[in-house]
Amino acid sequence: MTNNDLNNIKIAPICVFGHFAFGSESFDGQTIKTKTITDYLIETELFSKIYTVDTCGWKNRPFSVFLQMIQSFFRCSTIIFLLSQNGRKIFYPLFFICKQLIPIKIFQIVIGGALDRQVLKRKQWVYFLNSFNANFVETIAMKQRLNSLNVRNVIMLPNCKKITVLSIRELRTEFQKPFPICTYSRVMEEKGIEDAIEATVKINTNSKQVLFHLDIIGKVDQKYEKRFYEIINQSPDYIQYKGVIPSDHSVETLKNYFLLLFLTCWENEGFAGCIIDAFSAGLPVVASNWGGNSEIITEGKTGRIVPVHDQERLISILQEYAEDPGAVMIMKQNCVNEARKYSPEQALKPLLERLV
Repeated sequence: MTNNDLNNIKIAPICVFGHFAFGSESFDGQTIKTKTITDYLIETELFSKIYTVDTCGWKNRPFSVFLQMIQSFFRCSTIIFLLSQNGRKIFYPLFFICKQLIPIKIFQIVIGGALDRQVLKRKQWVYFLNSFNANFVETIAMKQRLNSLNVRNVIMLPNCKKITVLSIRELRTEFQKPFPICTYSRVMEEKGIEDAIEATVKINTNSKQVLFHLDIIGKVDQKYEKRFYEIINQSPDYIQYKGVIPSDHSVETLKNYFLLLFLTCWENEGFAGCIIDAFSAGLPVVASNWGGNSEIITEGKTGRIVPVHDQERLISILQEYAEDPGAVMIMKQNCVNEARKYSPEQALKPLLERLV
């Protein structure tokens, strides 16, 4: 189908079912991804109508959400849904039943990297997943793991963001000691915050000078608040908590840093959106070998991959770049080139092809 053909058609109404968090200032990855995909589908102007069902806080208004869900099955040709781990337990069976009763297309866009582990515990989910027209996953590894569990209709769809990508000439080209590094994620132990702090303190202590200044950026997880603020209050001045920044200010903030540390071991990690923010800002990522990190980050070109909790290796890499900051400058150029792959226009082509 040509672009002219697409411009001349209007596809029957569709519905996007997911965590929109309307009326709140939510910057978590699930909400950002849901809104990014929906906004892009609206911008294509291909669909006669796009309905949305907000699952945020659905337990407090179950009848309203279920009513909207049933309505969407009768007035739409296609349902696209994005659910977290807990939402799948409730809505998979409902979508499966409706799919058997009503001739409608259902596409799942998987959030995070834990679906295969859930399927291992709930073998009946294989039937649910195979009943959907497609299950879009964030990483090749996830596709392979689901295929091995007999889930057939799995399609790779990388994460994406509508975000400004810096040009080469906008990149910061000079850094001096202490080199500014940062984390940019939800602030919780599983995101490697303490690993980042420990490595920064060790390398500065061992060097007998402040080589790196670490800023921690992001919303502090409620369960981690007490421990985190105790750590920050006991940390040297070169460890700072910078609070939350709006998602549309990420590039302007991150472009001023030397490296991003993303040392996650969070069980639900898939294709973390913070890597797209970093690449768009020309910021190389030193990440743990976890989730989809090793698929997204090219070793030595857009960042480095380290074993989980391997302080010795992490410190070695930081020392390497403190001695040769020029290597980071080269990686910064690679990052902005790589970031363009993750615009909605590029990343969502497999989805759009199946919708039209």
